[in-house]
Amino acid sequence: MRAEAPTFHVLLTKAEAEHLQNALDLYSRLQMGQMWIIADYVDPAQEGVEGRLAFTEKLRELQPLITGDPRPGVSRYPSTRNFERGEQVRDLFEHVRYARTRDPFAVPLRYDPQKVTEVLSD
Repeated sequence: MRAEAPTFHVLLTKAEAEHLQNALDLYSRLQMGQMWIIADYVDPAQEGVEGRLAFTEKLRELQPLITGDPRPGVSRYPSTRNFERGEQVRDLFEHVRYARTRDPFAVPLRYDPQKVTEVLSD
């Protein structure tokens, strides 16, 4: 008989859940080689529009080096390891997003209310 994997309960505020959601989104996209997503997480006040666009383009240039696919804008996991990590994190991202927002477009296909739920206070 195989032992159950340990589980963890983490209690987050709404703001912390939003930060976790963003971190999961960023990590899962990096596993797919979508380097340009980093530009979305840089403070927009830090750069003007031209600087942000140039930064995004430079990040897009890295994609073929990561994924091995020279076609621009093609998301592809470079390895099985990246696929496994990316899909697991993406699933957790959707759970956190749905629990936090109740967005009907965010419902994961395998939503488990025991995995991520909102705690309502009295």
